[in-house]
Amino acid sequence: MKKFISIILCVCMLLTMTSFVVSAEELPNDISIKESQKEKILENYNKRLAEIRIDEYNKTSTFTKNRDTKSTFDLKLEIQAETVAALNKIGYEAYDVNPQTFETVANTLNTDLTQAGLNNEGAYIITLNESGFIYPDAETSRPFNHTYNGNTYSLRWMTVRSTDDPAFEDYSYKNIMNDSGRDAIINFLDAAVGIYVGEIWKPLGTISSLLGLSIGDIWTSQAPYCIYNATSTWVRRYTQVWSDYLDSWSFGCYVEEVEAASYMNGWYYNSTTHTKEPLIQNKEKRVIPSSRFKDCEWRKDYAVLGYLTSYVYPDITGDVKYYYDGEAIITQ
Repeated sequence: MKKFISIILCVCMLLTMTSFVVSAEELPNDISIKESQKEKILENYNKRLAEIRIDEYNKTSTFTKNRDTKSTFDLKLEIQAETVAALNKIGYEAYDVNPQTFETVANTLNTDLTQAGLNNEGAYIITLNESGFIYPDAETSRPFNHTYNGNTYSLRWMTVRSTDDPAFEDYSYKNIMNDSGRDAIINFLDAAVGIYVGEIWKPLGTISSLLGLSIGDIWTSQAPYCIYNATSTWVRRYTQVWSDYLDSWSFGCYVEEVEAASYMNGWYYNSTTHTKEPLIQNKEKRVIPSSRFKDCEWRKDYAVLGYLTSYVYPDITGDVKYYYDGEAIITQ
């Protein structure tokens, strides 16, 4: 009888273990699909915003001329509202923050958004606890507990993306070529470009490799014209602490990541036809996190420390420097 019971117990244990393994395998797949959907939504969001941001600086573009009489800010708000709706549809908790909704969202989230440096005249997308891969303590938007110096605190993660706020974004451009002559054009094509963020170096390649051109393609008697465009946008991920005294959520610390994106445009003269041809380069982008970005323990501890000392501890990426031929030509 004991032997029979032992066999039954073993079978039950095996079934339990099998069930656990299946669940563990399925969970990352579900999160991965959701994360992939989110990335596609945000990629579209960033692409559409980039078109508008570039147009703000490059008035020769026909982008806004083809978009009726709506202001640039109104176009941004449309993109933001559509993005928030798409994120909520796939299961994220996202909020549309703009001058009309700023106070309402702050009340809904039970927090003071100005404490995080947000401007009530700006526009932002706020999400709570985006992913279990980034925030292992939270697969949902529910707060979680963290013990610091023997005391337990309630914490939550909050991500802020700026749709319109100069404190979160920067765009610049630089003329890097307007000379004729074989030697000048060879030097231009051989020049390397890259990005420095803090102490991190991200090489992009040579001008020749990025544009897909060689000296044989260019009529050297006429000067090519090339503009280097650079856009840096920061995403901040805050950790908040619940305050019984204030009966609200306080900001304790944040980490950030910057998307450094660049591309070139202009023209050159074809070596065979001697006609003007456009310089075309797809956007090159690199995402660089701050040093503590993946250090969840630091973020929890410093959130509580920030709450206790009434200070929001930052972990920033540092300046973004765009290099051409060994020289920083743009700093953001």
